[in-house]
Amino acid sequence: MERILILRTKIELFTGSLFKMSALMVGGDVEYCSVEPTGIVDVVYNTPTKTSVYPNPTIAGESMFVEGVKVNTVEIVSLSGITIATVAVSNNQFVVPSDIQSGLYVVRLKGQTSTSVSKIQIK
Repeated sequence: MERILILRTKIELFTGSLFKMSALMVGGDVEYCSVEPTGIVDVVYNTPTKTSVYPNPTIAGESMFVEGVKVNTVEIVSLSGITIATVAVSNNQFVVPSDIQSGLYVVRLKGQTSTSVSKIQIK
């Protein structure tokens, strides 16, 4: 009588920040694969809020208003990615610094728990 030896081996294929994948090998064949969560189990999707900054276009030295989110600071960023100014916001209102040249800018509207981005034009 001949004996046949069948190897059963559980191997870990991948472990990441979200899941772990492993397989049970029998002989040289995969009997089953399993995927188990390792990190984030629930995903919560935030509904985007419509944010507006007005008046737009505006003039350097004038006030602008933010609507749609509670904002603490505004970063005014050039289209080349350089932060030109960081401005405090009070009652969702901020003053564009008077030394900013006319042109198109991106504004990062930073709140306590979120950041929104908008585009403004300074004349």
